[in-house]
Amino acid sequence: MAKRRKRSSTVGLLNGRMDWDNWLNRVVAFWAEKRFSGWFIAEMTGLTVGQVYARCQKYGIRLRDSRNGEGRDSQATAKLYGAGTITRARKQDIMVRFPNPEEE
Repeated sequence: MAKRRKRSSTVGLLNGRMDWDNWLNRVVAFWAEKRFSGWFIAEMTGLTVGQVYARCQKYGIRLRDSRNGEGRDSQATAKLYGAGTITRARKQDIMVRFPNPEEE
């Protein structure tokens, strides 16, 4: 029997590479700066945990599992900046605060 290949998420990718014009790739840095855990960020963005860590590495952020999003302040932040509820103004704020890490 042939082994099934595990499919990875293609969220935030353009032709197989990270698309830094996609706000989802930059919102990872926002969540990491707020000290949320890798699995929480993955759940909020639709990325895999490995993809979250890769994006954090590009920004030079060392991600440690610290918050799971269950606290009151965590839930308020998640409500404002969640992938399904974020406003255009908040997206723009994130795009400005976290520029493309591959540009100099």
